[in-house]
Amino acid sequence: ISIGTFNKWILSIAIYHATDLGNASTSKTISGLAYHNTYSYYHVRYNVKCYVKETMDNAMVSANYIDPIAAGATLVYSGNLNITPQWNPVKFDNVYTVSSGKNLLVWWIDSSSVNTCSQNSGTIYWDRYTPSYNGIAYNGNHFSGCNGGSENTTSLNCPVTKFYFGSPIMDSNSVAMYSIVNPT
Repeated sequence: ISIGTFNKWILSIAIYHATDLGNASTSKTISGLAYHNTYSYYHVRYNVKCYVKETMDNAMVSANYIDPIAAGATLVYSGNLNITPQWNPVKFDNVYTVSSGKNLLVWWIDSSSVNTCSQNSGTIYWDRYTPSYNGIAYNGNHFSGCNGGSENTTSLNCPVTKFYFGSPIMDSNSVAMYSIVNPT
């Protein structure tokens, strides 16, 4: 299936409020996140990407596809997810600073056709909580795994998420490459 510029296998968008992130009155730099897996399955989700963008929106009001690149989101992680029981941390390739009072959108795109959704091999059961707003939109089959929602729906069930905060080191004598644009 092709949507936008992605060969989509699984795609979801979650929203986190400034009050949940602790940036209601001051900006926060996010260096990663983690989700809690409730089952004892071990497997790898190949070729996943995570994009983030701050927003003033308070809920996911539509399950319509939103291309993260066209929306101006920032790619913060690209690689494989090694899913284990308990917490599954993802260290961002690029830190992201969320402005004071802004909410955060988090896109997950799982575009590898080798990722499966069969019992004991590809099923992910993230712990979930229920906020008072639609917190996630499923544009593929489910949220970087195989549970939690149907295609093209919004849901009150959000994955239990732990965010990692940190500040980038400002050293004028340092350089770092954060992406390769060409060749693709």
